[in-house]
Amino acid sequence: MNYADQVQKTGSFTSAATPVAVTNTLGWVPRHVRFYCADTNVFLGEWYDTMADASFVKSLAGGAVQALIAAAGVTPTANGFTMGTATQVTTKVTHWVASR
Repeated sequence: MNYADQVQKTGSFTSAATPVAVTNTLGWVPRHVRFYCADTNVFLGEWYDTMADASFVKSLAGGAVQALIAAAGVTPTANGFTMGTATQVTTKVTHWVASR
């Protein structure tokens, strides 16, 4: 693993027609996860390690905070994190960056 992979990783995935939780393996536990779905329902989500598991802050295009989502969000794992169904838009691509 090179130094950059030890500090930050990026990735993306396409949600299913019926979204399911997606686990991303990093090799470490993230302190911050930021993600976005660029679709007609553009939104940005962020999770910090000081937040509850399965939560995230959801912002709309333009930066207006829409809500604190308390379920089906981002949950850290021993090796990375899981993105719940609330972090996804059906059949659209979600891009993420995780930092430690």
